[in-house]
Amino acid sequence: MSGSTASSRVSRLRPVVAAAAALLMTLTGATAATTSAAASSEGATKTVIHTAPAAPASVTGATGGAEFGVTAVPSISPSTRVTYVPAGSDYPCNTGELCALAWDSSRNAFAVFHLYNCARYSLSGWTGQGFYANQQTRGTVARFYDQAGGTLWTSTAPAGNQGASWDPVWSIRNC
Repeated sequence: MSGSTASSRVSRLRPVVAAAAALLMTLTGATAATTSAAASSEGATKTVIHTAPAAPASVTGATGGAEFGVTAVPSISPSTRVTYVPAGSDYPCNTGELCALAWDSSRNAFAVFHLYNCARYSLSGWTGQGFYANQQTRGTVARFYDQAGGTLWTSTAPAGNQGASWDPVWSIRNC
């Protein structure tokens, strides 16, 4: 086998190995702030593991939490990748993503919205306390907007798990 053929095969396998390593970390429950070793020196995506917070007070039986009503099913437009994680469990957020967590009472879990493509995302059904992790490129500023389009707050990457009240937030621009 020639050197160029072997090099070509290695180049094609790198993304597969990186994806498998990230999946293995997720399945084995890697601890908070663990970075995937699958990232190569060529700038491959790294997976940072965060821990989802406890369930909202309305779920755990504490007083308050009326903001969730009977059902809170968060959605986003334009659509993006969504994963679900039980309260207190680890969830991955790749570099290049703003991961926003909103409680989905129909699943009794946090919906993790992985905002990767640069866009302004409109929120629906996001209520009460939530969280986000800004794993975008260092210095990238995410903006959180109210109903009138005014900026409520910003987040400069990188930023780990941050608490957020989703009630006043109507949209997010991740970049």
